[in-house]
Amino acid sequence: MGYLDMEREGDEILWRIISQLIQENMKIAEIGCGNTSLLNRICRKYKVDGICFDPYGYSKNIVRIEGERIDEYGEKYHLIYSIRSFHHLSNVEKFIKSSYLSLENKGYLVIVDWKKGVSTGVQERYYSVDEILPYFKKYFKIKHEEKQWNFCIVARKNL
Repeated sequence: MGYLDMEREGDEILWRIISQLIQENMKIAEIGCGNTSLLNRICRKYKVDGICFDPYGYSKNIVRIEGERIDEYGEKYHLIYSIRSFHHLSNVEKFIKSSYLSLENKGYLVIVDWKKGVSTGVQERYYSVDEILPYFKKYFKIKHEEKQWNFCIVARKNL
């Protein structure tokens, strides 16, 4: 039980959710992508186009802006997801609204994050599901689940 278990549990949740939602030729975006390895794997496996948004990302083809500003990029996506990055956002409500504006009709926002985290050395704040659900409910129809270390919110854009 430790950091690797926390990561494994989150990865399993994300892959399960994505496999249920994703379709070929979708356009997707990852928030907080680091080195883009996860996005690249998803794009190859499901034959989709993807882009990363991360102000501190360390790979090619990353848009270096905060997740709260993705609507400023001016593109629309079928799926936006974030894994282990939600706790780094400085303004959760702004991020959720920006994501809503950046999604196609009936698009999805998927958040997987730790319920209680580890110190990463940069700004972070961990949220309970109950604490953040009201922000999502303004814009989305939602489902959520909690596991031992992670929570997941699957939000579908209201028409």
